[in-house]
Amino acid sequence: MLKAELTLPLHCLVMWTDPTTILTWLQSESCQYKIFVAHRITEILEHTAASGWSVSPNLLQFQCWEDLVVRTSQHISPSLDADPQAPDKPYVETLLLQHAQQESFPEEFALLQANKPILKQSPLNNLAPEFDHTTNLIRVGGWLRKSEDLDYSNMHPVVLDPKNYITQLLIKDHDKRLKHPGPEFMY
Repeated sequence: MLKAELTLPLHCLVMWTDPTTILTWLQSESCQYKIFVAHRITEILEHTAASGWSVSPNLLQFQCWEDLVVRTSQHISPSLDADPQAPDKPYVETLLLQHAQQESFPEEFALLQANKPILKQSPLNNLAPEFDHTTNLIRVGGWLRKSEDLDYSNMHPVVLDPKNYITQLLIKDHDKRLKHPGPEFMY
């Protein structure tokens, strides 16, 4: 159903589930379960292949950004070395940022993606957020767009929630790469 609606070709389709129980259900005979579960499994398998499902990694098991990027890339394309269509690092990083935004700002993400205004009481309202349809990310809007000296990513930085675990890993990575410069260096 989703494939039919997309205008871009899909090279790889991976569907995620949290509990491994569901993955076990999808890979077994549905007739051994209660009627509701059996019907739901049958409905899912009519539209997807059991081999396309994967257990999403527990984010809390990752201690650094790079490990999360590598593991996510392996989940997307298990045979990275052999697959010429394997996702590159910027693509995987963008997927992780999208995940962080959808987790932290689900309503705002949906509204902005649909080109609708966010609610006035939204914590993002002061940032004049804009949706970047190229990367599917929420970015800061505002007066910086009139600057002639800034590139697009500096003019419209990606909006991230500092409490989100993905954001914390990213900050920790930058802090380590910049050799702990201190808060006066960060902006």
